[in-house]
Amino acid sequence: MEPRLSLITLGVAGLERSFSFYRDGLGLPTTGDPATGIVFFQTSGVALAIFPYRDLADDVGPGWDEPRSRFPGITLAHNVRHRDEVDAVLALAQAAGGEVVKPAADTSWGGYAGYFADPDGYLWEVAWGRLSFATTDPCSSREGRCPDGRNLASTSIGTDRPPGRRRRQPRGPAQLEVVLNVVGETGLEPATPSPPDWCATTCATPRGRTLSISAA
Repeated sequence: MEPRLSLITLGVAGLERSFSFYRDGLGLPTTGDPATGIVFFQTSGVALAIFPYRDLADDVGPGWDEPRSRFPGITLAHNVRHRDEVDAVLALAQAAGGEVVKPAADTSWGGYAGYFADPDGYLWEVAWGRLSFATTDPCSSREGRCPDGRNLASTSIGTDRPPGRRRRQPRGPAQLEVVLNVVGETGLEPATPSPPDWCATTCATPRGRTLSISAA
């Protein structure tokens, strides 16, 4: 299949309630109406849909209409451009009827993030952090590992980037080289790499903003 994710559909207990939460509370744009039985929200990335839980289970097939566990093993994420926006979005979600299940705090990867649950318990991470582009130096192994043996991969990070620039998540040296080529074409200037234990580098945008992706 093509490496493309088109739609995320949430099975909800109350379509009207979720419609109000996402449209009126969080401000997600839509031209949909709960009366149609499903609502699609437009985002700058993948489209989001809400659909009655039982109808969604029936669409999958017989035997799928089972109660969800409290943690289904998946989370959604909303990355913001400024640190203070994390608290603002969490507060917005709480005011709309959601629950802040993890207040914003500094993260292990150098960012700032927290979680809220929507009215059906679906978890959203709200995160901010510096976007970094890892290089093959000091992570120069063709096996895609750092000097200490860790796999070369970007962390789950937020952004401090110009509007419209999408996050990239390289997974190995070859892909990192491609990303760095793109960086060069857009006028970013790689700075001195960080110490080997972080396996990362920092780039400066033409506007002076800092971008970085590190290996985990």
